[in-house]
Amino acid sequence: MIYIGSRRKIQKTLYRLLSMRNKYPLLLYVKLICIKILLHCEYKKPTIGALWSKTQFMAKIASYIGIDYNINNLGNVYSESGDNLGLIKNIEYQDIEYSKKLFGLTNQFEGYITSGGTEGNLFLVWLGREKLKRKGKQKIVLLLTKFTHYSIKKAANILAVDIEYIPYSNIDYTLDYKRLSLSVQKLYSKGFRSFMLPVTLGYSSTGSIDNMREIKSVIERIKKSRKDICFYLWVDAAMQGLPLMFLDQKINKFNFNNVNGIIIDYHKLAGTPIPSGVVMYKRNLRNLIESDIDYLYEKDNTILGSRPGFSAMAIYSYINSYPEDKKRMYFFKLVRQKNEFIDLLKNAVPGVRVVNSDNSLTFAIFIDKVFKRLPHDVEDKFALNVCSIDGIDHYKIHVASLNFLMYGMQLIDELHKIYNVLSDYPRVINPRL
Repeated sequence: MIYIGSRRKIQKTLYRLLSMRNKYPLLLYVKLICIKILLHCEYKKPTIGALWSKTQFMAKIASYIGIDYNINNLGNVYSESGDNLGLIKNIEYQDIEYSKKLFGLTNQFEGYITSGGTEGNLFLVWLGREKLKRKGKQKIVLLLTKFTHYSIKKAANILAVDIEYIPYSNIDYTLDYKRLSLSVQKLYSKGFRSFMLPVTLGYSSTGSIDNMREIKSVIERIKKSRKDICFYLWVDAAMQGLPLMFLDQKINKFNFNNVNGIIIDYHKLAGTPIPSGVVMYKRNLRNLIESDIDYLYEKDNTILGSRPGFSAMAIYSYINSYPEDKKRMYFFKLVRQKNEFIDLLKNAVPGVRVVNSDNSLTFAIFIDKVFKRLPHDVEDKFALNVCSIDGIDHYKIHVASLNFLMYGMQLIDELHKIYNVLSDYPRVINPRL
């Protein structure tokens, strides 16, 4: 307690120092050192409830090179000829081609580096709206569940697209494909003919994975029975795309060329700095939103326009730092740590309800009569936020580093104190193995 009190006094002193106005240039250096100390205190906590991973060393070096030259990655690399691509755009091209290969995409797809999943979803909703409008379908609706990422609802609001909530499964909280057809039929009777539907590979608070094959099958049956219906389908794989494509054979074998777009974020689980997202989409959709810029040779065909070049460098460093087998083994170790922690959790709190999808690195612990809400100091220590979606309270847990099991055991110790359970579980000498 004395240590905690002293640490808090030091932090308050540092914050007061940061609020002082600069009278001397040297003071700025002191302030930056203070910020470094405060960040170290903040991020050394076992933050298993927050999706945060430390930037990898080579990604830091690559990003610094990009920042040092303040590279502006303007435009879309696929709208320019190969001979005109500069160094960084050529690197971005390699990043996109690698991402396409992960999902088995053909040359009918292209893409660009984004600020993350929110921008990727906004871009794909934009493409979808324009595609469906060109088909002459005026009544367009975007289908989503209460667990769908909030950025998709935001994108619909920005682009003035109607939204409609459809049922989710009460088992794993994924899109309920068994009731999808009924939902579409009800909207059809209201005059809707064009439907936009995101499929999620890893929901933010549960890590659950939509059944893409069943959803696609339901859509095909609907289109056969209703010839005047149009669907625009895309995949939000921002959260769990990387581990799933390396580990999950069922998802890996799915034909992603049948969807209109895919998003993935490297800064979530690959150790690259924010922003390092990628959006991929069918090449023939770009001309729906592309326009000339009267004072540049580049065309306007992205959301942001000017984009930081260091993002391309960071993703490039991840792609080239390790062979594919080593990347796969890294995610395999994380999944193994996740499963071991869940076993320990169920031993500490018998009857606890956990939603856990195979090969996903996020899972949910539900708050109910068995597993009650934790004390605020425990929530703060582990960065655990209560997710309350449609009245369902739960904690989201992210497995984002090889220190996860070590941090998770600290939470198990806290649970033993709360639930008066003996600490008889085996200790792991090296959780990285």
